[in-house]
Amino acid sequence: AQTADNHVGIAIALLLAGGILALMPPVWGVPLAAYASVGLILVGGITGLPWLVGVVLDRVAPLVARRALPLLAVERARRVRGSAAVAVSGVVASLSLAVALTVMVASFRTSVTQWLDTVLPADLYVRSANSTSTQDTAYFEPSFVQAAARLPGVQRLTTQRNQQFLPDPSQPAVALIARPLVAQVGSIGLPLVGESLPVPAGQIGIYVSEAMVDLHNARLGSTYPALSEHFKAIAPVGYEHKAIFFIAAVWRDYARQFGTIAMEQADFERLSGDTRVNDLSIWVAPGANTRAVEQSLRQLADTQADTPGGEAGRLMDFGSASEIRAT
Repeated sequence: AQTADNHVGIAIALLLAGGILALMPPVWGVPLAAYASVGLILVGGITGLPWLVGVVLDRVAPLVARRALPLLAVERARRVRGSAAVAVSGVVASLSLAVALTVMVASFRTSVTQWLDTVLPADLYVRSANSTSTQDTAYFEPSFVQAAARLPGVQRLTTQRNQQFLPDPSQPAVALIARPLVAQVGSIGLPLVGESLPVPAGQIGIYVSEAMVDLHNARLGSTYPALSEHFKAIAPVGYEHKAIFFIAAVWRDYARQFGTIAMEQADFERLSGDTRVNDLSIWVAPGANTRAVEQSLRQLADTQADTPGGEAGRLMDFGSASEIRAT
């Protein structure tokens, strides 16, 4: 009992210290004080448990003084208070781990949900092919895009060009995405991490995913020469201008683990001379049937394809925002 009483002061000090640390601000964006606060509160609670057990059971003991079995249980707990702390320590550790995992999963689920809200603004998404390998050789020509925008049920349409390039032979290929980014970056276009930087005059702004920072040292505010070499290799014949790419922002990309670079589609077309696209984002008109729009796009692809037999339409891959979100 005397030992338990001696630990009361330590327990109170730990709990007070944990409460104070819980009010401290983050350090470099990391809540270090909050982590320490949780640890101190747990240890303080366990340390003060023998004293608390004694206080409670001292009041319970007179009530069971005439009953042998309850009396034996209460007296044992009163005189071996330390065993209660040992037992509860295991329970606290297990519960803490379960809570930590629950918080982690819930936090990641919330992050992915917010990310999907940003990257899936349209109603229907169309790819030129249903596999990555085929997509590298199957494209939507500008004439197809213009005709698709005039189809019944299509309210608005935007395009995207996906391309792979290898900045580092020791690393997997990086995804290069060219899409309209004007008036979209930071709102419905890309889920940025922090603020974007102004692009210096004479340079081209690009937006890299977090994996690019980790795997390819693509730092915010620096230039990225590897992309300059890529466009130098694919530039039209006679094109001599050397593009300088400036990393204007970092964004979250949960779909591609090896790195992604997003750039303005107009810059991609100017530097490469290639106006073809891989993906379409379609906003369906109110009251229109999404399946009917899909069928119209397949028929349009079959009509404009060089090869008969409906192969072009069957190669196309469709996905609604709700289907992609569910997956």
